[in-house]
Amino acid sequence: MEEQSKEKVGLQIDDRKYLLANLLLGAFVLVILFFAVIGMLVWPVTREARITITDNTGEECYVALLSKDTENYGVYGKHIDFSRQDDVYWEVIRAFAEDHGMSEQEAAEYAQNKKDELALGDGQYAFEKYRELMEAFSNYERGKATHILGAILYGFVDGNAKDYPPYEIWKGIIAYKDSDGYRFVHQVAGKAPRGGTVFTLKEWDLPEEFKFLVYWPESGRYAVSDVWQRTHVINEYRISADTLEVEDCSNRETIPVWLVLLAVIAVVGCEVLFAWLLGAKEKTQLVTIAVVSTMLHVIVFAVVALTGQALIVDGSIACNDLLLWLLLFVVIPVIEMPIYVHWLRPKGRSTRLKYKYCEFTLFINWAVLAVCLGIFIPWQFLTGTL
Repeated sequence: MEEQSKEKVGLQIDDRKYLLANLLLGAFVLVILFFAVIGMLVWPVTREARITITDNTGEECYVALLSKDTENYGVYGKHIDFSRQDDVYWEVIRAFAEDHGMSEQEAAEYAQNKKDELALGDGQYAFEKYRELMEAFSNYERGKATHILGAILYGFVDGNAKDYPPYEIWKGIIAYKDSDGYRFVHQVAGKAPRGGTVFTLKEWDLPEEFKFLVYWPESGRYAVSDVWQRTHVINEYRISADTLEVEDCSNRETIPVWLVLLAVIAVVGCEVLFAWLLGAKEKTQLVTIAVVSTMLHVIVFAVVALTGQALIVDGSIACNDLLLWLLLFVVIPVIEMPIYVHWLRPKGRSTRLKYKYCEFTLFINWAVLAVCLGIFIPWQFLTGTL
């Protein structure tokens, strides 16, 4: 009896019963996979490129982007569906021509000639995007919608047509010839009313390299900036139209170092606590877990923050859930398993039941994530951010 009692007191990690732990981990696997897929669908965070224009000349002006990126023609701009619905676009061109007095045959020939004229090769086209054509395109799409939701959505698209320059001004913008070979490629242009405004684009509306073109249609004057690059997560440019001075106010909104260190301390502290609860009572065991876990998590969190996979977005933390969960949920445990199997065994004990140490490794990692999700998700519901 005395020997049996001593054996119970000296329970070690590989003697623990893991039935409940395995059930919890199995359920957690399903939950984490669900959130990883959701995270994959919503990342990267959709940000806006802000272009502030101030014009003190007293004359109405338009600002357009110039680019050499003809390979991605049709990918940029509000009506990106052109690159996926070529047939719809040419049908709109034909209907547009009929609305302006052409016969059916003349309109069909006009649409075909436009298709030949705007061909870039490899099935890509230099789609024309000016206000009158955008309105016709939106009206056509709304009229073809088979359900009320589609009609409402196309109605919102039609509301954006006012942001495009009218045809006569569009012709003036596209007529500009840049000495460096930059062109009005992606049809991204906006009006700057007298006194100034904020011209807002989606982040993907900016090519990798571009110039700003300012056009005053009343006098026919042009002004063009130097070459700029899209190198930031938050793109913001302030243009003084009369002097054409461009100020880059972009920033990355990266996770600060102190927050990375705080995350490491919190995660490692929780792992050591769960390890102690599961039977890792010896000082060498706890020190081994703390050192190994700290090294790995410092690397993971630093890489995620420095590569822009985690950002401070509008005051809240946003991250690439799929990447982060794979690193914390799979990569780190796989690296830790052989280390813990070898170093966590009490001295003089055999290497039997290695799988118990593997389960132990998975549990102390996944339990921390489960606790984080258990706090994070209800908090998002309460704050209305989920």
